Amino acid sequence: MKDIKFPQYRKYSNDLSYFKIISANEMIEVRRVGKKLIITELLASQLPELNYINDLLNEEGRALTIEADEFEVLLKEL
Repeated sequence: MKDIKFPQYRKYSNDLSYFKIISANEMIEVRRVGKKLIITELLASQLPELNYINDLLNEEGRALTIEADEFEVLLKEL
């Protein structure tokens, strides 16, 4: 993997899941479920979890790169 500066921010194109990737093995996900927001913190220790974070960082993946402001505005709704 190339040198990545953390944190990185991503979202899915359907605007239902937003991610703050803190390191190669740690992230925060905010999911929109109906009118609620659910926050999940992940400290990856197993290969599938590490691959999930790596896939989010892969710019050719399904996650879109966003600015920190977009993620922080969402957190204020919690």
